[in-house]
Amino acid sequence: MADLPLCNRALDVEVVGLRPWRQGSAAVLITPWCMNLVWLPDSGQDWGPRVSGELCHLGFPSGDYAFLVAKECTLDTYLTSSLFSPMFDFPSMHQARAVAEAVLAAVFDAGPGHHQADESGGPGAGHAGRVSRRGLLAALLPGGGPA
Repeated sequence: MADLPLCNRALDVEVVGLRPWRQGSAAVLITPWCMNLVWLPDSGQDWGPRVSGELCHLGFPSGDYAFLVAKECTLDTYLTSSLFSPMFDFPSMHQARAVAEAVLAAVFDAGPGHHQADESGGPGAGHAGRVSRRGLLAALLPGGGPA
């Protein structure tokens, strides 16, 4: 990917804020070409037949978010929700990391009017009302992009 024109050479690959959630772990993955909210199931967890590219929803304290099922030989099956792509609005890794941390803080913030999601279920488990990715990012990033 390094030679493709969609790469921001100021950025590296980094996992930010890995934390346990719903029989797995959630984090933000920063790359020079995209930033994604990811969910990795605990090892050995079988949550049924999932097809790469399938859409599913996962509840967090702030609401329900759409994820795509992805498969990778080392990680096996995991979920990914795109936050930013491409990454040219981020002039530095420091700024990308700050936005990733803000995204995680917002996703895990039940806040006023939000229902605390049950942590016991996996993908597709009961959750609070749906929150759009656009709505989440607009709340975090006034003006629609990184400051």
